Parts: sequence; C-alpha cells; structure tokens
Amino acid sequence: MLGYRLFRHAVLMLIDNTSTALRISFFPFFCLGVATYLLIVRLAGALESGAESTAEPVLVLFIFALVIMYPVVFVWVAVGWHRYVLEGIEPRLAWPEWNKDRMLAYAGAFFRTIPLAVLLGLAAIFVFLIPAVLFDDGSVSSNDGTILGFLLGVAISFLSMRLSLVLPAAAVGVFMRVPESWSATKEFHKPILFAALCIGVLTAIPDLLLQTPLAPMVGSFLYFIVAQWFLLMLGISIMTALYGHIVEKRELR
Repeated sequence: MLGYRLFRHAVLMLIDNTSTALRISFFPFFCLGVATYLLIVRLAGALESGAESTAEPVLVLFIFALVIMYPVVFVWVAVGWHRYVLEGIEPRLAWPEWNKDRMLAYAGAFFRTIPLAVLLGLAAIFVFLIPAVLFDDGSVSSNDGTILGFLLGVAISFLSMRLSLVLPAAAVGVFMRVPESWSATKEFHKPILFAALCIGVLTAIPDLLLQTPLAPMVGSFLYFIVAQWFLLMLGISIMTALYGHIVEKRELR
C-alpha cells in the first residue's frame, strides 16, 4: 500500500537519522524554548507587580521578537532537514546551516500557498460544520465536536500536503508554482490521505492517553516537548518524502 509506504518512509527517515535531526533542530528549538520561558517569567512578574507602565514596552518588544522567532526557527529547521535528506547537506556541529537565500525562498513559497490554502480550508470547514448545524436542531455534543475536529484536522492536513511540494522545492533551490504542486500530487491523493489520517491519529493520542492512568506522564512538560518535536519533524519528513518520490522519482521503503 503506497500510503503506508509513504508514512513508513517518513518515520524511518526520522528514526534512522535521529542524531542528525537533533543536531538540526535542538539548538534552534532550545533557544526558542528559553526565550518563551523568559517571556512567561517576565509576564508573571509583571502581573504580580501590577504591570508597571515602564515595563510594558519591554514586554511588547519581547512578544514581538517571539512572534518573529517562531516562524524563523521553523523555516531554519525545515530547510536544514530538507537539504540534508534531499541534497546530503550535513548540519554544523549543533545547528543547521544558516542559508539566507534558501530560507527566504522557503518563506516566500509558504506565503504563496496561503491564498489557496485559506480557500480550501474554508471549504473544508463548511463541508464539516454545515452538517453539524443541520443535525440535532443545530446542537452538537462534545463527542460530535471531537469527531468533527479530528476529521477537519485530517482534511486540512491533507490539503496542506497537496500544496506542500513547493516548500522542499524552495529548500533545494527549485522554484515550483503552487498549482504545479496541486497537479503533481493529484494521482497520489489516496496515499496522502492515508498519511494525513496517520498524523491525525498521532495528534489525537495524547488526548486519549489523558483519560488513562498515564495522564500524569502525558501531562508532563517533557512529554509535551518530545511529542511536539516528533510531530513537527514527522510533518517535515512527510513533505520531504513526497517531494523525493513525486518530483525526484525516489523509491519509498
């Protein structure tokens, strides 16, 4: 089954290269985590002291800096991982290479996907929410909301993957238009849907585990960090595997 092979290839890509994945991602995410922690401490201190007006501009600047840091770190890590897998570009000792041109191209490719992504996302929301409004006189139970949320998440993940080829393409210096990505992934819609379902299930597992005796572990900060790191890197790996298989005609394991 091609969908299973695609997902398996992405998972093995990450597992077999865990040390490199950590070298590419640990330092950027560590810096981001420290900055976020410092902001939380600063906010807590401001609330306790009544948030003096002299401190407010500092907090605003701190928040603004973090808003910029989050996408920069994601692009830095994603470009480093794409280039390692597709071009064999090894990261530096503890962080990925800072390639401004590729990172700007990657950010530009991401912004080019936004108009179509928003349009398709709104269509998906209407498809899943309109039936919810029509059934049961417009009342939706919590279970209905959970199921609809899961299906909506899978739909958005599926649509994002259909558009995602432009991202690894930008990372390796190839310009690809968004409609080209949509067209190139057309015949692979079933494997991509399978991968989106797998991502949806993995994302939902923590919520399910919170209702079991494992809740204290799942609710821990360390588990959250590891789970979010794995899901993020897995998503980037799936995009990389798609590009390698569809565009570069690489075999899947």
